[in-house]
Amino acid sequence: MKCPGLYSIASLFILFFSVSGFSQDSAQYDKLVLKINPLSVIDIGSFPTIQLGVEARLTHRLALEFDYAHSYISHIGKDIYNLKGYKSSLELRRYFNQRPNKRNYYLALRVFFSERSYTDKGTLNVWGDTLDNDSTYEAAYHVRKTVFTSSLIAGYERHFSKRFSFDLFVGLGYRGRRVFKSYPHENMHAHIDSGFYIFNENWDLYNLVLGIKFGFKLI
Repeated sequence: MKCPGLYSIASLFILFFSVSGFSQDSAQYDKLVLKINPLSVIDIGSFPTIQLGVEARLTHRLALEFDYAHSYISHIGKDIYNLKGYKSSLELRRYFNQRPNKRNYYLALRVFFSERSYTDKGTLNVWGDTLDNDSTYEAAYHVRKTVFTSSLIAGYERHFSKRFSFDLFVGLGYRGRRVFKSYPHENMHAHIDSGFYIFNENWDLYNLVLGIKFGFKLI
């Protein structure tokens, strides 16, 4: 999965962010902020998590944010269980129209990665030489899904006190998804020894980002 054009654009943005950010005069700003994403606990698009992050200001204009989220559920219904997963992202922000402790607009480059694995209970059809010899068995598939995204984000940050703030943001970028599915996993009949394989699916899609975060100033 090579995207030379994407890497070149990202490199130019990082260079622009760095030069313009470090050229600004220093001012009073939040140096370290704890971030919470309230929508992550009801994220039905992928899987619910508890997500926390930290934004560290590098200069008056530049900031680096790291987020990590871990799944807090172990099953979905009766057929999906042994659920494990996490999400992480790294974001480089360039602030504009900086107004300490008031409102700020920013652009950001974000890279995101998530992985989850689970067991999916289903059925497996085994075809015989004739229709009368066809059989259906209960099967448990092991599934692992990974997602990688890189996006350009536009955001709005608003302070409503000296300590508390919130972010609204939207973005667009690239999304790569990989699905690995294998079986048998468990409770399969030992005498069935043919017809099993490892199944992979890959998608390269556009990625749409939309969300909100709450912040608490640490330093």
